[in-house]
Amino acid sequence: MESFWNWLMRANARAVLIVAVIAFLLVTAWWTWREVRPEDEPPPLVPSAAASRSYADLGLQEYLEREAAAGGGPPLPPSPFRYPRSFRLVPPPVATNAPPPKVSPTPAPHKAPPPKPEPVVLTYRGIFVRTDGQTVALLQDSLSGGSGFWSIGDDLGTIGPELAGAKISGITTAGVEVVTRDGASLFLTNINQQATFLKGKHAD
Repeated sequence: MESFWNWLMRANARAVLIVAVIAFLLVTAWWTWREVRPEDEPPPLVPSAAASRSYADLGLQEYLEREAAAGGGPPLPPSPFRYPRSFRLVPPPVATNAPPPKVSPTPAPHKAPPPKPEPVVLTYRGIFVRTDGQTVALLQDSLSGGSGFWSIGDDLGTIGPELAGAKISGITTAGVEVVTRDGASLFLTNINQQATFLKGKHAD
């Protein structure tokens, strides 16, 4: 042991370190390969000779068939013992004359009726003169619930389809004149006076 330590003290420390590192890496690689290598698959099972051999045929079926043929009797049915256990005689399907089941027709989906048009009510709120001297009318509609200023020639159809074709034809201090699509005139002269319109016509 003392001679080993004397040799180790006289040896090159760098070379000893390199050898130790290489040995450590080799041992680590070997243990890593041993842990991650795939396990050996078990050998396939080979059927034994006792399991694969066939049973001896005693010849009883052939003997009975010969005796039945010599006596003129009907042929014998096949022996069920000469076939695998999974063998089963399946009777042929029996044809039936039953009519196919009746399928009730699918009812057509019910179409909802078109929505009923809703009339639009205009409420006259008053007359105003702008700074440029132009007179405008303040009208409120029931469709949006809002109010707006309208001048002569403005198309009231922008409010909704029920006012299509209706226009402001005149604005005076006495009130507002509205002309509908069919050419009828309507005068709104009183504050908060209302007029109902449906399909572009006066519905009052």
